[in-house]
Amino acid sequence: MDATDSANNTTFGNSEISLPRPVRFWLLLFSDAPSITCSLLLLHYLIHDRTARTALNNHVIILLLSLGLTTQLIEIPFYLSFIGNNGVVKPSVPATCLTWWFVSFGMYNGGTILMAWAAVERHLLVFNYKLISTSRGRFFAHYLPIGILLLYVFVFYIYVLFFFPCEMNYEYSVPICGAYPCYQQDSFVGMWEFIVNNIVPSLLVAVFSMALLIRVVRQKRRLNQRVPWSKQRKMTIQLVSLSALNIVFNVPLNLMSLARLCGLPDDYGVDVQQYFYFSCYFLIFLFPFVCLTSYSEFCVKVKQKLFYCKVKPTSASFLFSLISMAVYGTLRRWEKNLTRPISLNTFAVERESIGFHSVLPNDGRYIRRTFLQTNDIYELLPLSNGHKDGLARVARIRQLLKKDNANTFTLLADD
Repeated sequence: MDATDSANNTTFGNSEISLPRPVRFWLLLFSDAPSITCSLLLLHYLIHDRTARTALNNHVIILLLSLGLTTQLIEIPFYLSFIGNNGVVKPSVPATCLTWWFVSFGMYNGGTILMAWAAVERHLLVFNYKLISTSRGRFFAHYLPIGILLLYVFVFYIYVLFFFPCEMNYEYSVPICGAYPCYQQDSFVGMWEFIVNNIVPSLLVAVFSMALLIRVVRQKRRLNQRVPWSKQRKMTIQLVSLSALNIVFNVPLNLMSLARLCGLPDDYGVDVQQYFYFSCYFLIFLFPFVCLTSYSEFCVKVKQKLFYCKVKPTSASFLFSLISMAVYGTLRRWEKNLTRPISLNTFAVERESIGFHSVLPNDGRYIRRTFLQTNDIYELLPLSNGHKDGLARVARIRQLLKKDNANTFTLLADD
């Protein structure tokens, strides 16, 4: 039933948005398709590229993209099927509604919780990297919190949807079967979900993202360094974009829900709340494109593949492409067939700050050269009680690199 045709006792759970169904259908379809494509491409890059896969800050992004992809592949087709069946949920069985609710509430709120942890973890990665420089530190400060949060989200929503002692009311004539499971009527569980799974994560995303930006600028000024906005542009765009997505889409719906808890009648502002709820789909659609701002190398690769056909091929370029493919395939086979373990004693490689592990066998047939480049050196002595920076650390890196490869050259670019 349309919200415009409802009676005076219309509530959020028994109505749908006044936006015409055909408009909603094409809007969701044309938004979902490119978003799915972008999510799949990003996931392929983040999982198959070794450098991107091992970067700690990308692990939460992979999970967020996966949760969003679940919504794109399950909930959006449910919504399109609802419109295609003239406003009826098909198949009209409880399993359909329970699955739709689990994805709509569990996956969406789980993404908000993980996004909040990503905002908090950035402070650890930028300012307290020493805590996660060891395997033990990475387990307790990185992998364990993520695992606990994922376990909490799945256990909570499996319990409240499938085992909580209440009588479910399935509305097959409105989207998301009414979007009002019975556990939300419970005074404790409903309040817990609203505060812990909605309000707190949304606030943490905005507060910690902006706090990180402020901390970076303040530290640059405290060290009497000019703030290089060209170098901070990617982080700035990502922080502002994530905060903007959170504020624009999550905050209005949370404020409306908070107003109802404070006494706002259920039949007041229903259509506005429906628009707020519907707009949250676009947070999921836009998230993969916001992530693209942090992966310029991936964007370059995509552009090269998209526009490769526009370059007029020549015999020389074709031959060069064949040789490059053959060399790349040979290197990949060597990398997989190496019997000796790759050296892990290089401080810079362990800290993921510079360099990559060698993929060529060190058997004397090749001369491998390592270049250690430094630039923008403003402090000779270590800072933060000896825990950060200092040329002694650079000397130690150089010592370990030369131990791994005698053909190591040290370069000073400028400043």
